[in-house]
Amino acid sequence: MIAILIVLYTLESFFALRYRSETRREGVCFRQTVFIVVIQFLFFVQILTRTGDFKYLFYYAAQLCDSVWTFALFPDACANSSRFILNQMGLLLMTGMTILLRIDAYKAAKQYFVIFLSLVAGILVATAVYYYDVLERIYWYYALSGFWRWAWYSSL
Repeated sequence: MIAILIVLYTLESFFALRYRSETRREGVCFRQTVFIVVIQFLFFVQILTRTGDFKYLFYYAAQLCDSVWTFALFPDACANSSRFILNQMGLLLMTGMTILLRIDAYKAAKQYFVIFLSLVAGILVATAVYYYDVLERIYWYYALSGFWRWAWYSSL
């Protein structure tokens, strides 16, 4: 069932590419959000039925908080954000958090906190770029600093 829903989500993603404007994508993006919530619920139903441990309900609540943050608060904080891109980010975050949870619940709890802080930082950066035009004009600086960090970490 989960695989079928992910295939349907993917088809909706390709259908959304037909439209260039965000207003024409609203219906597709709403259906994608519903798919994400249902897939997330089915992931946790599967985990609960296999393990029988109700501690995973807390992880489900944490993922719901991250999902609400991504789908409800992020578009309000960033007026020009693309709902289509946010849906893709939400699906990848949800899938990654579920995989981490299946590997090790303790490590997943740490990563959930890191993911939440990353989402907060993302909103703050996007809001700063929106309000301060100078940050948008120095994109080469961001590219060079990213390349420099990549080169430095690769040499370690």
